[in-house]
Amino acid sequence: METVILRPGTFFGPGDKLHFGRMAQKTKNGSGLIVGRGNNHLPFCYVTDIVQGFLLAAYHEKAPGNVYNITNDHPLTQQEIFDAIADEIGAKHITRHLPYMPIYYGAYVAERIVAPLTHTKPIVTQLGAMMFGSDNMHSVEKARRELGFEPKIELREGIKLAAEWFNAGGMDKPLVTEASQHAPLAGAGSR
Repeated sequence: METVILRPGTFFGPGDKLHFGRMAQKTKNGSGLIVGRGNNHLPFCYVTDIVQGFLLAAYHEKAPGNVYNITNDHPLTQQEIFDAIADEIGAKHITRHLPYMPIYYGAYVAERIVAPLTHTKPIVTQLGAMMFGSDNMHSVEKARRELGFEPKIELREGIKLAAEWFNAGGMDKPLVTEASQHAPLAGAGSR
């Protein structure tokens, strides 16, 4: 069996309640914070660029047996992303910064000790601390050269598109998968 390994960036877009939605909600509520100085790059990529990378890897003759990074190779810093979100949703810029190391080790304690004892989800995870607190720049040069991958949506444009969904009340609407669970099956109408 031929395989391809893809390493996608953190993808976002309209309907994303996990990353963009939570970031926008915390920014809107005034409870957002910057991990560290905020000058670290985040590995965000607009969802249609991720889909483009997956399709190229699925059908390109050079793809089998290879590993590709599929992300945006012009990342924004953590501060730039949160500032762009604030601008698009009409919120104040986040000015509260917390140091990276205490958050990382606090997440370790929360995941390894507190969560198992209390049977609750930790507020912050080590993965989340690392994603937001460390510099994440990944080259897509191999995917560009071998597959023809080229990110099409500039991150600020993607943030604008996702913010339109958020501003229209997207966080309060069911996800497509949630809504489709209640939809009738094709051809299963009443007779």
